[in-house]
Amino acid sequence: MKELLRVRDLRTYFHTDDGVVKAVDGVDLSISDGETLGVVGESGCGKSVTARSVMRLLQEPPARIESGEILFRKKNGEVVDITKLKPHGSAMRATRGNEIAMIFQEPMMSLSPIHTIGQQIGEMLRHHRGLEKSEAREKAIELLEVVRIPRPGAVVDSYPHQLSGGMCQRALIALAISCDPALLIADEPTTALDVTVQAQVLRLLRDIQRERGMGLMIITHDMGVIAQTADHVAVVYFGKLVETGPVAEIFRNPQHPYTRALFSSIPKITGSDRLSPITGSVPDPYHVVRGCPFRDRCPSRFSRCESEEIPALYPVGNGHTARCFLHATSDVRSTDE
Repeated sequence: MKELLRVRDLRTYFHTDDGVVKAVDGVDLSISDGETLGVVGESGCGKSVTARSVMRLLQEPPARIESGEILFRKKNGEVVDITKLKPHGSAMRATRGNEIAMIFQEPMMSLSPIHTIGQQIGEMLRHHRGLEKSEAREKAIELLEVVRIPRPGAVVDSYPHQLSGGMCQRALIALAISCDPALLIADEPTTALDVTVQAQVLRLLRDIQRERGMGLMIITHDMGVIAQTADHVAVVYFGKLVETGPVAEIFRNPQHPYTRALFSSIPKITGSDRLSPITGSVPDPYHVVRGCPFRDRCPSRFSRCESEEIPALYPVGNGHTARCFLHATSDVRSTDE
């Protein structure tokens, strides 16, 4: 598979009156054609800011991409560095929605309440595909059929408040795939949906990806979603990658204490074991953290974790890395070196 997206040492900071928030602080990611990358972590760890950096949908200022590269291979084979494009320039507008599309959190809040579903999908088609109004409406109906919405001919003229949360989420997916993007980013695509609808939405995303060969980035805090959808996993904490690797490897053999804690906090269907929540919380984003940012919540911490040094990503298996001093043995070299 050919590489579709490569994020290298991305740093996105927010410059506020209270200080600088390093929301994304040196993230490296890659996605190939037809591959699904799951980005997982608690709220406030930088997952959504990473996605919005790729889409150039940050409010600049106070946000600013300080450094790094976001290399994206377009449909014509050209590789562009998205960090070099102007957020509101013609090149980025031609890429956003057409080459890279995004499904946002909270479907009821992401759709315009004063436009019909057909008008919102049609606007995308008219802008990027140059379709006439009637052609765009017919294409919108076809897309609603693709995402398995019942009675698409009626729903196309409905407003978001007339639909259920699950139907709004499917409408958002139809909007996102309307221009057949090469990369689809799904930011918490199952938020606020009941379990049955969540499973349907995830199955729909997998089916659409297989049919169209898209690269897919799924952002979530739910390890169950990752297990169902992802090929590779990137665990994010306090703006940094703390563990990466193939999904089967990470689920079978998690190597970072934070990843293990995420697994321990998942409810079990069988057995009487109590939930094991992660103690503490993510550090104050305005606070400059020295050493490992997870150390105050880590059951495995030792003296080196308190040093000025930040752990590097150490190889712990085939394509598997973890940012923890537990793996900093003398015969192992860091991938950051």
